[in-house]
Amino acid sequence: MEWLPSECLASIFQYLSLSDRLRCRCVSSRWKRILLEWSLLNEGRFLIRKDTQWTPFFSEGCPYLFHSIKFLHLESVSISYDRYRHQWDALTPRLRGLVLQSSDISSTDFISILSGCVNLRSLHLVRLRDLFLSGVVLNKEQDVSRLALSLSKLRDLNLSENRYMSDFIFSRLVHCAKELESLDISGCNILNGACAPTSVFTFPELFRRIAQGGCHQLKTLNLSSTGLDDKGLFELSELSSNLSLKNINLSSCSGISGEGLLRLLESQTGLETLNLDHCHRWMNISTEDRVCQIALRLAKIPNVSLAGLYIPDEWNSSSKKLFQALSKGNLWRQLNVSGVRVPGESLIHSFTTGGVLCNLRYLLMSNFSSCFSSERLLTFFGSCRDLRILNLSGVENVTDSVLTLIFSRLKDLESLNLNGCVQVTDIGLGIQETPQIMQSPRSDADSKIHKRELTDVFIDDVEDDISLHPPFVIPFFFKDLSKIDVSYCFSLDDSSFVFLGDQCPLLQHVIAKKCNITDVGFIALTKRLKILSEIDVEGNQYLSSHALDDLPLTCRYLKVLNISHCYKISQDAVARVEEAFFNLTLYRHMYSTYQMMNENFNDPILLYKKSKKFEPWKLFCCVSKPSPQLQD
Repeated sequence: MEWLPSECLASIFQYLSLSDRLRCRCVSSRWKRILLEWSLLNEGRFLIRKDTQWTPFFSEGCPYLFHSIKFLHLESVSISYDRYRHQWDALTPRLRGLVLQSSDISSTDFISILSGCVNLRSLHLVRLRDLFLSGVVLNKEQDVSRLALSLSKLRDLNLSENRYMSDFIFSRLVHCAKELESLDISGCNILNGACAPTSVFTFPELFRRIAQGGCHQLKTLNLSSTGLDDKGLFELSELSSNLSLKNINLSSCSGISGEGLLRLLESQTGLETLNLDHCHRWMNISTEDRVCQIALRLAKIPNVSLAGLYIPDEWNSSSKKLFQALSKGNLWRQLNVSGVRVPGESLIHSFTTGGVLCNLRYLLMSNFSSCFSSERLLTFFGSCRDLRILNLSGVENVTDSVLTLIFSRLKDLESLNLNGCVQVTDIGLGIQETPQIMQSPRSDADSKIHKRELTDVFIDDVEDDISLHPPFVIPFFFKDLSKIDVSYCFSLDDSSFVFLGDQCPLLQHVIAKKCNITDVGFIALTKRLKILSEIDVEGNQYLSSHALDDLPLTCRYLKVLNISHCYKISQDAVARVEEAFFNLTLYRHMYSTYQMMNENFNDPILLYKKSKKFEPWKLFCCVSKPSPQLQD
């Protein structure tokens, strides 16, 4: 089989079991390289950071490697087309997505590379300071004509955080991509001047190009952190009347008031997602008629984000009327109220009596106002029926009673974030000790000692299958829960993680930073969760090398492992784990605090690599898809 092409060998290896692949890696260096590139053939995504990875990748990469890449992400690299012309010519025709972030590229190389991307669907040009600062990109008509032919299939354009973008460059880019469906210009320095020169970026020219430049299929527009105010919203409302926008992001545009927002909502009646994070001025509405009109429009938008909303006392009357109007006929499916500081009584009364929470599928309320006591939270969640994703990170008043109510009502939870909920204990997760075990502990410390001793006694030999015997009572079963974050819940110990392994069979992501998990709980969790893909146990001082012994056998689908600041785990154990997985992102703290103070060590969190020798195929890392607007 040695004479077979690399593509054929890679296809054959896909049908082998994990143990057979491990044996095949020892046959030859060529087979080993092909096996390490196996995941790239399936995903087609490649991420390169810094020039130290960029040069070896293009000089040492296999020819068929370039043909298999569909999504390329280049960050902080110096890009050259002439030096690697043949590699670029093999790479660009098959590219579906290209990300150039904080990279150094000339206008000539920029045109040459994009001219070959005839199948490009997504283009992200993020923080390309030198490219747009020069002002010479796309200044020739022949360059515009070349890109207009190659970018005819482009649907997603991201120009975020380009402080030196100008009207001239933007108009030509939009002219080349007339079939755009998504445009992101967040973080750009945009002015309101109507008579400004073309060397600066202005809202009038931006909206004119969007409305009249051929972008009739535009569905998503991101204007966050651009300084947009009411004047800009009025212009957008007038010029975009022929557009059918579905998603608009206006976060951190503090100049928006209620009048401008109402004008936009009247012109865009088909909105599905609206982001108003950190825009609190729109809540100051003078007349009750305007309050009802805005509430009527907002209630028809399924996905709304109001993170960071702050309502001072002098706006209490208008906000109360708004929440009362929102509670009638509300269609919200996703709601983000993270960091909101509003009068608690009016919000709770409006949401619980109007049925807003009954329809919600996604609720994000991290760092919610501390004025919400545990009793108010009980009232708040008493109306929830069908939540799928719930984020309570940083909500200090989440207690065991609140968590028990959530679990008893929300049987279909898929993601739960309890990061920083320090009052949550084992009882909140559903574990209850019988009286003979908790025999009048003298203090909280004694109670924790009893539970830990109990775990040590009733958990069988960790080398065999671990079983948890009575006297534990497990009342809940989470059949759909795939992600849970219990970081900084200091009262949770091994029994909690054994419980999660038993009651949540579909868990794929477990994040448990700074918890009291030991080798016993870690092994029990990994043995029970067969499809676990991410586990983060950063800062757990009780974990040792023994916890990683059977990890390659029990968690075959593991993709991310974070054991930073777990100083009892040796480098040999880490190396064995990394050797056993094909595509594992492993975060490992290599030094203790004392060693960091006495040695030249700059980066405390390292991506542990298997070999000091550079291997281009080891640079593979999946570039995550853009997350939903309100996803945590």
